[in-house]
Amino acid sequence: MKKYILLALILTTFLNCSKTDDDTENVCTSNCTIVRGRIVTENDTPLKNIKLRLDYRILNAPFSASTRIIKETETDENGFYTMQFFIEDSEIGENGQGYFALLIDESHLSTENYIRKNDIYIAEAIYSLPTRDTIIDKSFYIPTKEFITVTLNNFLPLSSNDKFEVQTLYPSGLKIGQNDLIESQYAAQSSGFGNYTSINQVETFNNVIVARNEKNLITIIKVKNGITTIENFLIFVPEDNNINLTYEY
Repeated sequence: MKKYILLALILTTFLNCSKTDDDTENVCTSNCTIVRGRIVTENDTPLKNIKLRLDYRILNAPFSASTRIIKETETDENGFYTMQFFIEDSEIGENGQGYFALLIDESHLSTENYIRKNDIYIAEAIYSLPTRDTIIDKSFYIPTKEFITVTLNNFLPLSSNDKFEVQTLYPSGLKIGQNDLIESQYAAQSSGFGNYTSINQVETFNNVIVARNEKNLITIIKVKNGITTIENFLIFVPEDNNINLTYEY
């Protein structure tokens, strides 16, 4: 019983030491900082009505945290968004004890059509802004969901650690300029990691997730007697594809 009482006291202390300030109604008229960008999907198609939020977050271990909600907005019909705000003295450069968190709300996007990260998530963390009166560009890509079929043949394990697996990598997230792995201007997200692993001699996966109308990196992982080999194949996946890939163990 004493343990439960102590836990309740700790949680109460944490909640009491955590605070949130909502400054979204504040209007910046001078020395303003601007965060702007565009959110698109396949074929540079804009995504409208994507909600975004900018926080400044401070976590002082172990039980003190604060959040200043700075701005909220959403993308227009062309996928563009803009946030204009004033940075407080305690948030500038070396004075900053926390970080700016740019959140994206994907909750209204269909999981059948899009590869979502989460309902609401931190899309980008900005750890230091040295000055006010600056413009920061943060654009993002949300991939359209497609599936391919992959068959893994002749999986005959010699030990319990042997493995035959397929993973995929595709453009998703922040616009970074150049991603040589997938020949994209965006960062990458992966699928797999145990979801498409052979347990039988012949295994066919009809629902391997990839990004539509994009180049996807197909990774084949083989572990034989403790020796791991990895092969990568870059393929373009069109709409309504009938791609069926086969790999040998």
